[in-house]
Amino acid sequence: MRNAITIILFSISHLIFSQNKFLDMRVTYDNDTIYGAFRSNELFDLLDRRYRKSKKQYNVRTLNGKTYFLTLLKNKEFFSDDNDSIVGIGYYSRSPILNEISLKKEHYYYVRKLNKKERRDYIVTHKKDTIYGRIKQTFLGSKRLITDSNEKYSISRKTVISFRRKGDYFYYRKKLRVSESNYIKLLYDGSKAKLYLLEIIKQKSYQYYYYIERNGKLELIIPERFTRMIMRIMPENKELINKLKKREYKFHDIYLVVKYFNESW
Repeated sequence: MRNAITIILFSISHLIFSQNKFLDMRVTYDNDTIYGAFRSNELFDLLDRRYRKSKKQYNVRTLNGKTYFLTLLKNKEFFSDDNDSIVGIGYYSRSPILNEISLKKEHYYYVRKLNKKERRDYIVTHKKDTIYGRIKQTFLGSKRLITDSNEKYSISRKTVISFRRKGDYFYYRKKLRVSESNYIKLLYDGSKAKLYLLEIIKQKSYQYYYYIERNGKLELIIPERFTRMIMRIMPENKELINKLKKREYKFHDIYLVVKYFNESW
């Protein structure tokens, strides 16, 4: 009887662990771990209960497979292009526009440390040359790479096909529907499907568009058609299809969907 109970408990714990690896999480100051999905910077647990953002509520969170720690930093340190050791997501918005009107000089930010390899930015040219340095954004919004010898390379579609900045990878793509051409950020690099993000800044506002690439085809995911599009793009994963039908995954969970599709079968 005892062996049977042990087997049951092991099976349950293994099932919970297996499911949790496809979820976001938060860790409270009491070391309690709550799993779910972050939507609009708020965590929804497995019962769809919402946990509002609060610096007193939790000190660790994951987003898109990366773990961030809540840290009190000066705004100048967090936003500086010269800071090559940390990258993060703001407890308050990371928009410099909002930061400029803030009366406080420091805030709590969720940050993660970059390893030594990630700290070096680079660009890949059309000639397949890889050039290392540090990528900075100009006053007009364009980006350029500055090498250790102070050589400067502008990042444009005519010269650069991809680049890495602060640990994130960006790839040039044509005909993106919402944009004639642009660089999209790789969020999940899967062997079966990849997920990209396009961020467009218009009139001091941010617009986000997600793309899934599978079998060499890149598709813009429409929020209103999310479930139908995922079922069409990923029809062979029956467990994922069932979760979509039960509305366990919504548009805001798109990273978790792509991760589940790649790793669950």
